[in-house]
Amino acid sequence: MKKLADEEIQNRIEKGLDASDIDTQAYKRVFNALKKDPEYNLPIQFADRLVSLLEKREEKRDFYWLATGILFSIISLIVVVVLVAGHWSIDAFSFLSNHLGLVVFGVGFVAFLHWVDRKIVQKQLESHKH
Repeated sequence: MKKLADEEIQNRIEKGLDASDIDTQAYKRVFNALKKDPEYNLPIQFADRLVSLLEKREEKRDFYWLATGILFSIISLIVVVVLVAGHWSIDAFSFLSNHLGLVVFGVGFVAFLHWVDRKIVQKQLESHKH
């Protein structure tokens, strides 16, 4: 109910209707204050500094994700070495020699995804930033 009363007061003020209650007087003061320009101006380089600050935060976040990924990769490698250490043999790679086409496809597919990311996705991201 209060929200409707607020909207009603705003509509009355915008239409120029006179009302002498306290709420209407408060709204008039607020509207008059909002019509005035601020008494201060932002420095010329304000926007550039703000963008620079945001980019630095983004770079830090990217660095933390990279560090976290490297940390989990090292932990995963240690776990794999510990789990496989007792069962390690040279025959472990016989699968690769028997399925060379699958290995070539896998490497090619990863290379293709990298190319798509570099040529298409990154360019779209850069165009959205500007």
